[in-house]
Amino acid sequence: MEKVFSTIRPAWALGWLESMFALLLALAIAAARRFLFWLQGDLLAADIKNGRISESTASAIVDVATAVAIVLIFRLGILIYGWFRKKHYPGSYFYCCDRTDAHSGEKKRILGHFNIICLPDGSMHCDGISFDWENDRLVQGSHVNWESKHVGASESHDHESCYILYNVHENSFKHRPYRQGLLQFNKEDGEGVVSNDSVYWGTMEAVNPPTTTRAVFSLAYAERIGKKMGNGALRDLLSAHGSALSLRFDRYSLGER
Repeated sequence: MEKVFSTIRPAWALGWLESMFALLLALAIAAARRFLFWLQGDLLAADIKNGRISESTASAIVDVATAVAIVLIFRLGILIYGWFRKKHYPGSYFYCCDRTDAHSGEKKRILGHFNIICLPDGSMHCDGISFDWENDRLVQGSHVNWESKHVGASESHDHESCYILYNVHENSFKHRPYRQGLLQFNKEDGEGVVSNDSVYWGTMEAVNPPTTTRAVFSLAYAERIGKKMGNGALRDLLSAHGSALSLRFDRYSLGER
């Protein structure tokens, strides 16, 4: 979730990256224009002198070549700019929260993982799996698959927040009393317990359409693991570090950072 806002914000937001990109693009276009003037003055001079082409034709050739060069430079610049903006993605994350069991009314601990990816059109997608956590291990058969095509972010006074509006897969309905939910995280100071990467603190809430009654609300902890990993590798890593993640969640719930 780190840099989500800087990745999906509109280009006209003009942060330092956009300003630097515009400067480099202008310098590249100026260099191309200078080269084309040299082309007109040196390479085409002999043709003009010998009468093979007129000065107006030579100018037209340079103008067309300039336009083509600007388009190509701009397209290449956009590709480089997009790659630079998305260089942190895809990324994998672990998260932890609580839920209330629909049958027993008991509070259940949830551990899960998800991947955030940035598509070529600039939109952010997310897919994840959550598990019940009991007796210091993932409960077999409790996995819940979910996905999100609505990943957003906002920034205020250098404070970034990330929002993930997700839908539970139909084959996982039996494990949860809800169908849709919202994960909301704010970046915190400190390092994660798994990979010493960024940590986040926020909330998880869910509803069961068509009703709008909130089925679940919980505080939530998350941390970035690194570049995208497969679900099998993430599950093994989550199982190995689940106790530490659960303990970190408890500490954050008590206000300990």
